[in-house]
Amino acid sequence: MFAKSSGDLGSAYKVFEKMPERNLVTWTLMITRFAQPSCAGDAINLFFDMELSGYAPDRFTYSTW
Repeated sequence: MFAKSSGDLGSAYKVFEKMPERNLVTWTLMITRFAQPSCAGDAINLFFDMELSGYAPDRFTYSTW
């Protein structure tokens, strides 16, 4: 799953939402794609959702900011 532009971002998020299992890589990827000036709030919300799901951010997650 890779979202190259904001048009692809919605589709990527729909796939992410339907994933039966997520891991740190998929969380980090979505946070990275949302960490754009127009979607920064969504990236922060995803970050908190990731933590609530039991995943701890790593150096790659933090490097998305």
